[in-house]
Amino acid sequence: MKYIPWILDLICVAVLAVNILSYYRKGFVKVIVSFVGFVAALVCGVIASRFLAELVFHRFIREHLMDALMNYHLESDVTKSLAENLTHSLQSLPDWVSGLLSLFSIDLNQAVELIDGLVNPDTAAIAQTLTENLLQPVFLSFLGMVFFLFVFVILLFVFRRLADLAGGLTGHIPLVSGLNQILGGALGGLSGLLWVFLLAIFASLFLLITADSVSWLNRGLIEQSKLFSLAFHQVPF
Repeated sequence: MKYIPWILDLICVAVLAVNILSYYRKGFVKVIVSFVGFVAALVCGVIASRFLAELVFHRFIREHLMDALMNYHLESDVTKSLAENLTHSLQSLPDWVSGLLSLFSIDLNQAVELIDGLVNPDTAAIAQTLTENLLQPVFLSFLGMVFFLFVFVILLFVFRRLADLAGGLTGHIPLVSGLNQILGGALGGLSGLLWVFLLAIFASLFLLITADSVSWLNRGLIEQSKLFSLAFHQVPF
């Protein structure tokens, strides 16, 4: 798999080249509207995803997780170790939650240390500790990715339609052809960088879903790339 980092970097170069050439041909007026829309969709997607992930988790998911963990803890087997009880408590969660958690690596040793550190480890305290420190980060990361893609795609579609409209309305403006194309190509380069960043977000989501266990695309291979790793390190999720 030594060639994977090279492929990732070649993809970055190809994305940049395609965007520069495409925007050069389109010209500045249509490109500037499209580019501003792309940036706005990207920024709004990141901001909205965090807000929506927090909102959905705390309003619709958090209490159900805590109730499920509390119900299991009341019936836990005192003859078993804390780690064993934690494993079974996570498995006792609703099927859709267990299915989601099975996609991620859960550090039970960290959970055991958190609970051992509680001053008063009653049922409610244990459920709250597990939810806030073990389950919440997983759910917020996953929901953040989902909401980002949803908001980004919708806003990108809207701004692309506005760019087409602006290009049609301003086609008769006598801009200097050469300057118009050069400025368009420059913006194309910036757009290409943002598309590379978007690919890095997809890669981050892939690593979360696969628990970084796939041999042909994992964090180690991404770190070996020269260009793609730079974008990957900027992913806020």
